[in-house]
Parts: sequence; C-alpha cells; structure tokens
Amino acid sequence: MGHEIASHTCTHPDLRHISSIKLREELYLSKEKLESIIEDEVVGFAYPYSLCTDEIIEEVRKIYDYARGGTIHKDSFNLHTRDKYRISSIGVKKAMTLPLKFVHKNMGSALIVIMMHDISIDILLAFIYYLKVMLKPRFVTMKEISNIIADKWKYVL
Repeated sequence: MGHEIASHTCTHPDLRHISSIKLREELYLSKEKLESIIEDEVVGFAYPYSLCTDEIIEEVRKIYDYARGGTIHKDSFNLHTRDKYRISSIGVKKAMTLPLKFVHKNMGSALIVIMMHDISIDILLAFIYYLKVMLKPRFVTMKEISNIIADKWKYVL
C-alpha cells in the first residue's frame, strides 16, 4: 500500500556516543526484530536524533540499503543529495510551514522526505490533505527515493 517499515535502533541511543560493538548490536538487532514481526525484509534505516558520523554511516551501509535523518545537511529537499545514506527529511510540523512558492518552484526536482516521529494522526492527515490538494505530488517509498538518488548521480564523477 506504499508504506515501508524502516529500522530506528532498539533503544534509540545517540549513535555517536556508543561503542562500535553496541552500534552493530543496535543496527542488527533492530533489523532482525522488525523482520521477525513483519515477516519481510527491512532495508531502510533512520538515524536516531538525525545524528551520524562517517563511521556510523559506514556501519549502516553494511546492513541497510539506504538511510535518512532529519536535516542531516543543508539540502533539506535533497536537490543535490548524492549519497543514499545521507537522505534528509523534515518533520510534518515543519513541512506544514514551508513557503508554498518555494515548494512549487522546486517540486519537479525536489525529493521531500516527510518524517513521522511522535506526531498526532490529525496533523499527519491534515498535512497529507494539504499536499494532495495544493501540490499534487507523487508519493513514493523511501526505497524508491534512495533508488532515484542513486540513479540521478550514477554517471556524475
């Protein structure tokens, strides 16, 4: 139905402040637990607190097909994102305050990733309605976005 389950660790630690052994444990156990519940493969990861380092990204790369955080770099709309392990996203509350003119201007090339973390269903439904009526976007899964990013930059040196 267009929904995708991604991993977010087991205990939601700041990954920058745990050992490499604990990091691998958080990444693997979360994936294994989710896969046993949904009986399907989990291919995506979301960095807790949107915080990561190059070393964390390298560990995530070994286990998952892509990863995202909040605004983990200044390219919130992923217009120039080249790495499918550095996909930025914005929260629903913040997304609802985006200047409509800017979003319309960039809609053709923007890959806007909306993060749904601790929000009410009412806010989410209002935002989806706003998007559908005002912008008529194409909704895709994170896996599809990661493939778009990988394909977009495949031939760029």
